[in-house]
Formats: sequence, C-alpha cells, structure tokens
Amino acid sequence: MKMNNKKKKVLGLGAAFGVVAALSGTFAWITYGDQRVNRVSASQLADGSVQLVENWTPPTNWIPGTSTTKEVQVTNTGEAPVLVRISYEEALKSLVSKGNSEAVDTAYGAKSTPALTDAVPVNFNADSYKNKAEWKDITAKVKGFGENSKVKVFATGSVTYDPATSSNKVSFEYVAFNEYETGKYQKVTADVSIKEDPAVGSSVENWIYNDATNIKYYQYSGGYQYTLKNWAGNKDLLGTAGVRYGVNFDYTKEGTGVDTTSLAATPGQAPTTPNTLGNVLADTEALGSSSIKIKYASVTDNASLTGTGTLKKWIYNPEDGYFYYLSKVNSGDTTEQIMSSLNFDSEADEKYTNMTYDLIVKSEAIQAVGEALTDTSGWGMGNGETTTKILTELNAAISK
Repeated sequence: MKMNNKKKKVLGLGAAFGVVAALSGTFAWITYGDQRVNRVSASQLADGSVQLVENWTPPTNWIPGTSTTKEVQVTNTGEAPVLVRISYEEALKSLVSKGNSEAVDTAYGAKSTPALTDAVPVNFNADSYKNKAEWKDITAKVKGFGENSKVKVFATGSVTYDPATSSNKVSFEYVAFNEYETGKYQKVTADVSIKEDPAVGSSVENWIYNDATNIKYYQYSGGYQYTLKNWAGNKDLLGTAGVRYGVNFDYTKEGTGVDTTSLAATPGQAPTTPNTLGNVLADTEALGSSSIKIKYASVTDNASLTGTGTLKKWIYNPEDGYFYYLSKVNSGDTTEQIMSSLNFDSEADEKYTNMTYDLIVKSEAIQAVGEALTDTSGWGMGNGETTTKILTELNAAISK
C-alpha cells in the first residue's frame, strides 16, 4: 500500500557561494549544507540558489510490506553552476527486548518523563471492544485487581434455553486491559468466571462474577535503545537536539544514551542499479535484520562512468560514504531523483515493534570549480580508485 497524501517540501542551505580569500593568501572553498529529519512514527543559499526538493509522505503507522513516497532531487535556482553530493545520518529507536514481551504482576503506570530504559507496556487495541455495542463494560462487577486499579474488563455473552438438554446455554467472552493513560492501554490477561448462573435473556453487565485471578500485565522489559549511524563526513544532527522543519529530535547522549563524540563515519550500501532496494545501516546493526530499505532511482556504478561529464545520474562512493551527482547543475536545472521511496519489508518481524526510524538526508553543494573538489577547505576528496574516477567525471562536467 503506497501512501498518497503527498506534500512537496523544499529545504535550503542558507548562504551564498563564493571564494573567500584568507589573509595568508590561500583560498577557502565554501560549502553549505542542510538536513531534514524524515521520521517513520534532507540546499538553499542565502539567495535561494540551490534547493533540495523533497516529495515525502511520512506514514503515521508504517506496516510491513508497504512503501512510502520519498523523492529527493536538487534544483539550482541561483545563477552560479554547482556540484552536489548527499549522504545520510540515521537514528533508530528500538526495543531492547526485540519485541519479546514479559508477563509481570504489576500494572504499568505512566510517567511524565520516563527513562529510556524503563519497561514499555505492550499495547492493546481496546477501542475494538469499547466501540462495539455487543461488548459491555463489566469492570464494576469484577473485583480482584486491587485498589486504585485502572484495569477495565469488557464482556459479551448471552443465556438461552436449550430444549434438547432442558438446560440453559451460556456463552461468555471477555477481555481485560490496563488504561495506564487516557486512551492508552496495556495488555492484561486474567481468569474471570461467572459466580452465579445467569437468567435466560439477562445481560452480561448484570451477571455476578468471581474475583479475577491469575492476573498478568505485559511489558517489554529493558525499555528502548538507540542506534545512531553516520554515513559520511562530520556529524550534523547526531549529538544535538532541536526542531528541524517541524520535527522534534534529541540525538544527545542524554536523549539517546549514545556518546556520539567518537561516532565515526560508516559508509553504507552501494546501489548501482536504478529501481533497486538498498539497505540502511541502523536496523542491520541493532536488530540483525535489514527490513528498512531505500528504493533508489537514477544511480549508476563505476563501470558505467564515461569520463565525459554528461551522466545525469548519482553514484555512491564507498570510500567516503557520499552520493555524488555526476553532472554540473546549472542555473535552473534539476538533478535526477536519487531515491523514490522508503520501503518496509514484508518479512519484518516482532523485532520492529514500536520502532521509530529517522533518516536524516544531508546535502552539500559547492561551486563548480575543480580545485574545490580536492582542497581541504572544500570537499577534500581523496585519491582512492572510486574517488579518482568520480573526480575525473566531475572535472569533465565542470568544463561543459
């Protein structure tokens, strides 16, 4: 199921391109970047010169086997030609228990500021019972849950006379759940039985019940953990907190339990074929599974490089973790899409329960000057095999 409520969003770098002459007589090539947090619960200069255009449909409840639109491309709305590259940061919040629940004797109680490692209640869909006329609230009739209990019990049933056996036939079903916060419910199991034989035609809310026994409350022990990954370059949002384009985030040590000061860049997957799926890093590391995937669009590989600077495609460089657009982006031009959607694999299992995944798309742009690509004040590209081929392509593009 592909979500269709599409909205076009534009984010900007927020400064002007140029070459800054230092007092020493050397030059510093100015690069600008911005980031967008795409949560599943990324540029513009001061004069609006470069815009990263994103068509992103954030799902409110991501279901395995579905995809959500995420189209990313760059438009140059300024006057100067530029080169662009993109990379990612990731933040995955997942259950320490990997979705394995535990039955305990104490009900979960909501906290105003729960700790990351506090137990998490197993959610229960109480509305599917509360909103059906045939299910009745018998909470007041069932004791045994303790004083000040927030457990609710709903039941459905009937009593009919069976002439074949000359006896009454009783049908009875019930569910119990802990409303630990208004509109939020914890899974509960308990034994609830009828104490006195009900009369034919009577309603379940008027029956007499025994006290509930064998009461268990279900939780995910250990709470949550964060896995943070940086594909390339310096960390931009990881290690910080704030609001980015309407999305609140806290990637600090206090918020995630992860010290990002020593978090090194870890290059990820290297997609080489259009319309193929590439893994992300965070769930592979944290959950031992790769069910969150990016569907790439206009990408290519080393073997397809021509050295002519005319390829309007993106290429992934595993040597530094960046995706490079292989053509110069002139004024008014737009790159091809680097990706088209985020996909949640149908094989995703309970390990993904309650997970929150943030894909932070980082974009960088630099003036289309050859020296800016390798200078340490610019992109500082190295001399690895793949990097050298990309440099050849970009330098050819600059000359066009």
